Amino acid sequence: MLFMSLGACALIAGGLWFFSSGNRTDAGGNGGANSNATSDTNGNSTTTNDQTAKAAPKKTPRERYDESIRAAEASTDKDTKTAKLLEALELSERNELGDGVLSSDEIHEMILASDPDHEASRRALGFRRYVGDHPDYKDKWVKDDEYTRITTEWQAKLKEQEKQAAEQAELARWQTPFGKKAKIVADYYRQDVKDVPDLELRFYFSTDKIPNPYLLMVQDAKSPDPTATAELIGPGLAALRKQFQSAYGEDTLPSWDDSEFVVPVMILKDQKSYESYRDHGHKFFPSTGLAAAFYTPSADEGIQDHCRGTLYVWQGASESQFYHELFHEATHQIMHNAARLPRMPPTPWLEEGIAEFWGAYEGNQYSGYRFRRALVGRQGTISAAADAYFAWKTAKDAADAGADDAPDAETVDKLSKSFLTPKQFLGIDQIRFARAKQAIESEKASGEDQQIVSTVYALGWAWIFYSHVGPGRASFGEQGKFAKAFEQVLGLELRYRYNRDRLAEAYGITSDEEWAAITDDFFYFCKRPLRRYMSGDLDIPEPK
Repeated sequence: MLFMSLGACALIAGGLWFFSSGNRTDAGGNGGANSNATSDTNGNSTTTNDQTAKAAPKKTPRERYDESIRAAEASTDKDTKTAKLLEALELSERNELGDGVLSSDEIHEMILASDPDHEASRRALGFRRYVGDHPDYKDKWVKDDEYTRITTEWQAKLKEQEKQAAEQAELARWQTPFGKKAKIVADYYRQDVKDVPDLELRFYFSTDKIPNPYLLMVQDAKSPDPTATAELIGPGLAALRKQFQSAYGEDTLPSWDDSEFVVPVMILKDQKSYESYRDHGHKFFPSTGLAAAFYTPSADEGIQDHCRGTLYVWQGASESQFYHELFHEATHQIMHNAARLPRMPPTPWLEEGIAEFWGAYEGNQYSGYRFRRALVGRQGTISAAADAYFAWKTAKDAADAGADDAPDAETVDKLSKSFLTPKQFLGIDQIRFARAKQAIESEKASGEDQQIVSTVYALGWAWIFYSHVGPGRASFGEQGKFAKAFEQVLGLELRYRYNRDRLAEAYGITSDEEWAAITDDFFYFCKRPLRRYMSGDLDIPEPK
């Protein structure tokens, strides 16, 4: 009994030891083979079955590809379908999937089936978005080769439409009141140049750069381009006409019409073309010499019922010479068109002087034109006349005072003939001037003929300049004292009522003493202030 009790006690003690040891089998405290003890974040022990802890098997690229294709085919959502197809596309481009996969183009086609505007797929399949104006393709995707065809055909169609529109506009222009009159003039000149070798004309009018009443008739040549020529010369002519009208106003200009009145200008490409035109039926036209332009009344050509005269211009001279002569002759044309009657106004000093006055310019078509500038080219003639006047006056004063060194009467008389006073040149008539010019052209001119022509041009301009910005001495009056007087004289000229007595009345000259006083002031102006205007020391006032 005692023995059994001791054994039982030993068994009991051994069991207690076993359970109190935590069933440990190794030094690390691990349990048995069928258990897996872990601790959670709070230090609590947890146990996981080995089968559930085993990782899922990794899918192959082909399995993932097939899965993406199936998902795309099963999806009804555009974005999901596109995303899955793009996954499949990326996998297919690795070339690791074997046979039976879709090509990249086939996948792109599937993408476009659900998303027709998908840019990457469109471009991958050779499409471009059309950005032109063709109404059937605007902002649509087209194949590259179709894009080129569509663009080329559309540009050709647009050019044809532009051509048709230009032809219709051209026809419409000739149907306006101005266009109908311009057509008569144009038809005349088409016939006029018919027998001139290598001379055909293109006609320009009623545009922003060539406004009415100008009709520009430009020689059709490869160089210079006729359209470029017309658009280069037109703005200067338009500016001259506009500023001329603004300076003098309607009361001074009895005839002014920019809507139906035709003012033709023929522009030839060079001097040789002008000479050829002259040699084929226009022998009465002037020879070129150093000129680049001239104006002739239409009565000389037999078209007086359609326009008053034509300005002829040929290119090739230096730019400054060309434009000065262009504007000089264009001023003759303006004066003729502004006159009350169809014939040219007759007074030489005024006609040539005002053409020189407005023919002097600054600027260009880009910066704009300013006219009525200082005419440096005439300074020599003007200065010589002023010097001669003051030499005569000094000699005469000495002779009148009985000075011991005074020249004799013959010398004083000779000095008096070395210049023309304003009273003299303001009274030269058209017949005397024409005779002097003819003598010069025939090389039979006398000294008096030379003096008359040079004085009419140079001192005619100087008198007009003096009238606008003079007088010469401050004691003689304020600047522009005679501007209104000249405007009154201009109005008389355009109405064919000018004579020297009416000029004297306008300028307030009532006696020989007053003629002497204004002559002295005029030549002082030519000797002093005018030189300062020419040198740029004095600014020329703009028209008021």
